[in-house]
Amino acid sequence: MVSTVALEASTPCDPCLGRLGPRNLRATDFHFYSLSQVRMSRWSRGRIVLVGDAGYAVSLGTGQATSVAMVGAYVLASELALHKEDLVGGIAAYEDVLRANVTRNQDIALEQSAQADERTGEGQPAPVGSIPDFGALTLPFDLKRYDGGAGGAPP
Repeated sequence: MVSTVALEASTPCDPCLGRLGPRNLRATDFHFYSLSQVRMSRWSRGRIVLVGDAGYAVSLGTGQATSVAMVGAYVLASELALHKEDLVGGIAAYEDVLRANVTRNQDIALEQSAQADERTGEGQPAPVGSIPDFGALTLPFDLKRYDGGAGGAPP
């Protein structure tokens, strides 16, 4: 099964398969999977709210999961504090404030995936930039101030 999948892969796998050896290619308990991305139209239902990977996993390839989750938790807590008498309004504000940043991070993951799938000629090095520069992928998020400073009211 592994050799069949590898022959259909978009990248050269022969050196890797050669290192596995025939015994491993016949293994019945070999495990592999693909990285996938799920985009949800909503991160909440009623009083249940998803934060971080539970609602908007960006990708292992961007190095942004923890950053996006921390920003999400900050925004959710702050919007709920601002909307003490309106839970549904606070949850809606959380989604509104955060959606564009999450979408940009998810788009970067797809761009990196597409770049990694680009084929190179046999014996040619991978194109410059094919390994993500995680520092360059860091997206600034203009955090709304929730402490009473410019742009926000105290919780």
